[in-house]
Amino acid sequence: MTSFKYLIHITITMKQALEKFGLNNNEIKVYKACLELGSSSVTRIADRSGIYRTLTYEVLKSLSEKGLVSYVVKNKKKYFEAASPRKFVDILKDKEKAITD
Repeated sequence: MTSFKYLIHITITMKQALEKFGLNNNEIKVYKACLELGSSSVTRIADRSGIYRTLTYEVLKSLSEKGLVSYVVKNKKKYFEAASPRKFVDILKDKEKAITD
């Protein structure tokens, strides 16, 4: 498999995994943009994800409530950062524990 095809396969697999986790299409785009960019402003995240900036704020709020995105304030400006993909495993373990307790 060529490296380009491998990259496409990983991207599709990641998207499918995030869908199964319960993220909608906009949440997937924004989470992926946050992973790629690291700590970034809403404007940069919106540009990378291809989602309008005003909608990006709503999506970031939703991801933040799910524990998948956090932010810091620097010079009165918010910079958002994606949680590690390992966070999904932690969330699933917490859900499993809640069910078994």
